[in-house]
Amino acid sequence: MTRLGSDLQGIASSHDKDKYLNPSLDLYFNKIFGRHELTFNAVGTYYNSSYNYYYSESGIDDGFTTKTNIDTDKYSLIGEGWYGYTIKPMTKFLVGVRYAYNTASQKYSDLSTTTNELYTYAGLNGMIGQKWNYSLSLGLNGNFFKDMSGHNHHYYYFRPQLNVAYFIDRSSELTLNYEVNTLNPTISQLTFNPYYKDIDYLYAGNPNLRPQNSHAISLSYFKGFRKFIINPVVSYTYGKSQIAPVFSTKDGVINETIDNLKWMQYYKASLFMQWMPLSNNLLRLRLYSEIMYTRNSYMGQKWNHTGYTIAPSVYLNYKKWSAEIFYQTETEMLSGQILTTRPSMAKVEISYRPIQTMTVGIGIRYPFYESWKQTQKTYGTKALSTSTVERIKNNANMVYVNFVYTLPFGKPSKSPKQKITNSDKDSGIFNRL
Repeated sequence: MTRLGSDLQGIASSHDKDKYLNPSLDLYFNKIFGRHELTFNAVGTYYNSSYNYYYSESGIDDGFTTKTNIDTDKYSLIGEGWYGYTIKPMTKFLVGVRYAYNTASQKYSDLSTTTNELYTYAGLNGMIGQKWNYSLSLGLNGNFFKDMSGHNHHYYYFRPQLNVAYFIDRSSELTLNYEVNTLNPTISQLTFNPYYKDIDYLYAGNPNLRPQNSHAISLSYFKGFRKFIINPVVSYTYGKSQIAPVFSTKDGVINETIDNLKWMQYYKASLFMQWMPLSNNLLRLRLYSEIMYTRNSYMGQKWNHTGYTIAPSVYLNYKKWSAEIFYQTETEMLSGQILTTRPSMAKVEISYRPIQTMTVGIGIRYPFYESWKQTQKTYGTKALSTSTVERIKNNANMVYVNFVYTLPFGKPSKSPKQKITNSDKDSGIFNRL
């Protein structure tokens, strides 16, 4: 291995183990009476998370061993509700509020972190004449959290959103969307929880994070022909205080953490096309492509990256048979000072439905691959240069069988389509499940 400019010979080994318990309760209510509509959603989540990490070196200097044991209890409650009033056909006014509470504590210390987020909003949507559709909302976002040192932080952001669609004719439309979004740092990101990846590499969260704020605007065009669909989209996002992974060095030790960038700019252009060449429309040929350009600024440094994705697919439906062929090129995505190469993906699947309640199928994922491979490397930093490759050989040429059988019983009913959905996916330990 090479460490800080020196070539070293030795043996290094590591072992890590994740374990967590994650029960949750999701309650949903919706009621329409006359011109009025009420909707509520409440989600309670508990995480009992454990992370154990061991790393050792032998034959290098005097050797090195480090152990990390993190045990966290985390509770969260998310509640959201809104009231809607239909002023006239195709015009509706609504007002709502969303509150999210998170708290986490560590087993081996008295340290704890608490976050609160309150979002209130009011909006109006409807039609102007026969050609214009609009949706306008104004909101205020408040973020409040207490870090591990006991300091309280308060942030407020104004969040407008505007969506305007113009119906050119019965088969085409042009849509403009603008919105301001905020993202509160998670408990995991705010919790320091340091551990050494090796003797010169420290990994930790950041209790000094601030919420990120972004402005996003997009323009979309949709056109449908008898056998053909085309949908190009262009968008631009400007992020202030973007939360992202960064690197630094201090006293000969590399520090990997997460911090607020000065700003981030993200440009994206995508194109979706579908063609149905047969008269009975049994065959659908699709192509999705996108190109992304990212610029970042942090601590006086600026860096940029361009990535792209191409994904062709074929779908066939004939009586009780269906088939799908899908392929997607590998994609490079930049987040802060880490460039991730998402692997390409391919699959072929055939299904047969002999009766209404049963479906059988067979498929293969990653055919002709040696392994599933994902690469992460540092980008835009002089602190270090490193590349990590993750391979899963068992994913290559994976053959799978699907069997679905539905056992209907009781009175047939249709599940309601939720107009509000919330969930908590943060375990409380930075960069772990």
